[in-house]
Amino acid sequence: MFRTSATDYLTFQLARRTFTRVVQPGESVWFPFAADKIQLLRVAQQTEPGTLRATVKINFGLPRPGKAAVPHCYSYAPPRVSVEIYPRQ
Repeated sequence: MFRTSATDYLTFQLARRTFTRVVQPGESVWFPFAADKIQLLRVAQQTEPGTLRATVKINFGLPRPGKAAVPHCYSYAPPRVSVEIYPRQ
């Protein structure tokens, strides 16, 4: 995370497992390898002006029927990534 930011609260959500971590400024965190097709990372940062929230969704699922299937994580076939950032509340 950022060296001079506030404490971050992370949730890594898989189909059947959820991992939570608290990350202090300047620290980094690792989550275990997961073969789940959909992985969700949620970040919440609480500061004096309010709470900033973000969600990152990675979809390693196969494309629609009839489309060519290419394994993800190659430079020419990255997985679908969705990022949402919510304003401070």
